[in-house]
Amino acid sequence: NAMEGVLPQIHQLGPLLGTLVVGDGGEAAILTFNQKVELIQDFTGDLGRLTHALKLVDTAYSKSHLIDATLQSIRLLKNRPPERRRILLLISETRDQGSESTLRDAVAEAEVNNILIYSVNISRLHAAGQIFPGGLALDVKALILEIYGGIKTVVVENPLSVLTRYTGGRQYAFFKQHAFEDAITKIGEEIHGQYLLTYTPSNIQEQGYHRIRVELNRTDYTVRSRPGYYSMDY
Repeated sequence: NAMEGVLPQIHQLGPLLGTLVVGDGGEAAILTFNQKVELIQDFTGDLGRLTHALKLVDTAYSKSHLIDATLQSIRLLKNRPPERRRILLLISETRDQGSESTLRDAVAEAEVNNILIYSVNISRLHAAGQIFPGGLALDVKALILEIYGGIKTVVVENPLSVLTRYTGGRQYAFFKQHAFEDAITKIGEEIHGQYLLTYTPSNIQEQGYHRIRVELNRTDYTVRSRPGYYSMDY
């Protein structure tokens, strides 16, 4: 159980998470998805409560409910005040073995509600082959087309990467002792140092996958965006 090995570091993440990610005036909620999805701390800006909740995180040898947890987290986030940014941090293995919800449900809800997903991948062997400095060795467009196309035989071995990449977030690998601290620090720096660009599509009636490409004529900024979006009748 990979999660069991990183529990001590998760228990100590409270102060760093509160300072670098939540920040002044921000709020966070904490969910676990062990044998079931459980909200152990509702939204709060109280660093003491967040720290205490993280120390209660436990693990068991059970199936992963990654997609169920993602969907429940999105439902909590979309009910937050509209001026709040909606960011989800997943600390998990890549696989999902027990969810009742589908990856299509989670992808669609994240897309509609502008959820930005970051993740720390604790599946070391998977991470070694699938995470690279420039992105993910993963054809997200092909997978999204299959997911939205309703192909029942589609098998996504790495839903964590799909959720992260498709929402414009970033995935970090757990390779070393201070991986969590490094990831939280980088995520915090990115969240608080971003310019956000949005637009309203003019071809919203055209169903199917629409690619997004953002370019800058400056080299001192890094662009990170969704690779595209899928328009369909629900």
